[in-house]
Amino acid sequence: MEIGKKLKEKRQQLGLTQEDAAAKLLISRQTLSSWENGKTMPDYESLKMITKIYEISFDELTLGQEDNSSWSGWLKKNKQLCFSVGFVIAGALLFLIYPEVFSTIYQSGRDFGRSVVNALM
Repeated sequence: MEIGKKLKEKRQQLGLTQEDAAAKLLISRQTLSSWENGKTMPDYESLKMITKIYEISFDELTLGQEDNSSWSGWLKKNKQLCFSVGFVIAGALLFLIYPEVFSTIYQSGRDFGRSVVNALM
């Protein structure tokens, strides 16, 4: 896929208008339009900025190859999973290190539950 088409596709995936993207890239809307239509090509510094703002690797942008082979490529695609796994691991470690905190919370919850049931009866 041509760079221009890839730029347009990624911009649209991110929900950006040409004006929004151009402002983030510090260029005019006409320049971005020219890139997307294949009339001109972005320079190296612009390509570096594009890869950061559009969250795309240089290889994916220029060669059309997704960055799946590297660890960073996998992390980019699975941010939510990594966050969830990290949260579960952190909770498990806290439970193992400070079990008395969790037993106190559990006991407080039980006491609260009993008081609610007693109040309703």
